[in-house]
Amino acid sequence: MRRAAIDLAITAAFFVIVSAFVFGCGGPATALSGFTLDVVPGAATVRTGGPAAIFTARLGNAGTFSGVVSLAVTGAPAGLTVTSPNPASIDYAGSNRESTFQISVGAAGLPRNIQLTITATSGSDSISDFVNITVDPPPAGTTFAHPSQMAIDHNGDIYIADRDNHRIVKVRDIGTVIGTYGSQGSGSGQFQFPEGVAVDDSLRIYVADSGNHRIVRIDNLSGSNWTTYGSQGGGTGQFQSPMAIAVQHNIASQIPLRIYVADTNNHRIVALDQMDGTGSETLGSNGAGAMQFSFPSGVSISDLGGAVYVADQANHRIARFSDMTGANWTTFGSFGTGDWQFRYPRHVYYGRFGPPHVTDAQNHRIVQFNDFNRTGWKSLGAQGSGTIQFNGPDGIAVFGTGQTYVSDRNNNRIVYMRSILGNDWATLP
Repeated sequence: MRRAAIDLAITAAFFVIVSAFVFGCGGPATALSGFTLDVVPGAATVRTGGPAAIFTARLGNAGTFSGVVSLAVTGAPAGLTVTSPNPASIDYAGSNRESTFQISVGAAGLPRNIQLTITATSGSDSISDFVNITVDPPPAGTTFAHPSQMAIDHNGDIYIADRDNHRIVKVRDIGTVIGTYGSQGSGSGQFQFPEGVAVDDSLRIYVADSGNHRIVRIDNLSGSNWTTYGSQGGGTGQFQSPMAIAVQHNIASQIPLRIYVADTNNHRIVALDQMDGTGSETLGSNGAGAMQFSFPSGVSISDLGGAVYVADQANHRIARFSDMTGANWTTFGSFGTGDWQFRYPRHVYYGRFGPPHVTDAQNHRIVQFNDFNRTGWKSLGAQGSGTIQFNGPDGIAVFGTGQTYVSDRNNNRIVYMRSILGNDWATLP
């Protein structure tokens, strides 16, 4: 967890009183008439077992006073937890005019909606404000079933296509599942063996819903603004088991420029400007030549120049091109176990935290290299389920100074390491 706090359990008759000395020039406490107490935000959703929500209580008025102010929180059932306010004083005459506290849910079975009352008292006078808490159930357990590809947002949170659980999982700090979304099916809020996931700078989530032969976009893990595009087939607006999706970013405006899809069983890459198919273009056919693919399974866009990188799975190579005409087409790789060789590469990642990384699935390793100039080749891994081992690695994402996340597909786990060297190795679960 990112925050450490001393939690105080709140019972049904709970209240917490914090005495705040407000410094003035002495004398008796004045009435609270004219004062305001504002708690922000006024509402929050708190997930059971998830991160705490942070609230700030602010006291303000048109005049001044001195004396003792008490804050009380009431209306909280057992199972709700509050931290000690920080700082422990509200000094309207000085600089400490507000205090923060955190609320978290540590037990299941609480009401969905809870209203808490925060009261400030001075002498016989008091003023109040309210906080409305929406309690979300705990996320499903951290058991993965053939996790496929993954994406990372600008906050460092990881999104995983949990393929055989037919859902998307969001993870923070490798040890915290923030939430999940999806169930098996073909309707709204449902997926059928999702293989690919991407996220844009507005934190909208894109999914290659492979078994439903479509792509999906949602605003968040609540499924807001569910939008789909595609049907089964080989024509315009159709896909055949798409396995990967990527979003090209405009770093300056943070507006997605294009959406790219690895249309795996159609042996092509599809690009579109909007989720309604506007600007749709395709590149590729079945083969091993220029501008051909054989079951492409990964696609990534370089934030540094906009080049498209493809894991050309059954051709055992990585392809790169500049645009959907195939300009500057380049490939490297061949079938094998040595340097500059692959056995069914599943995904390639080249985001804002390059250089390129590849999951070399049947060699049970991950690879890093300095683009296509055949320098800087590094690999890590061998077949197994222990430390520095993989079993059919699939998705890969890199953040910051090289922190690397891998979906270790056949070991049903997510792996974290601080760099391609494998240091600080950790897994979930």
